[in-house]
Amino acid sequence: MPSDQLFDVLRRFAATMARRFEIDEVLQEVTEHAVSVLGAVGAGVSVTAPGGRLRFVTATSERIVAIERVQDELQAGVCVEAFRTGSTIAMSTAS
Repeated sequence: MPSDQLFDVLRRFAATMARRFEIDEVLQEVTEHAVSVLGAVGAGVSVTAPGGRLRFVTATSERIVAIERVQDELQAGVCVEAFRTGSTIAMSTAS
């Protein structure tokens, strides 16, 4: 059941926040869990950098890394749009 899976992920995330952790490891774990909980093909994480730019941090596959890096460089694309508008954007890719 997806809600049980999400609860387990959030429980582990909360436990991580209660101890010392490496942020890059936590973000990688969150990204991997997002894929499993949402049933997505892949996921990436970007964070806000100085000047309001999004900065790519991690992704679940080389394919997603490539997509995220282009968006990071151009500051354009679905991730940047979602960040700027606060909207959820679903993206479909062809195999």
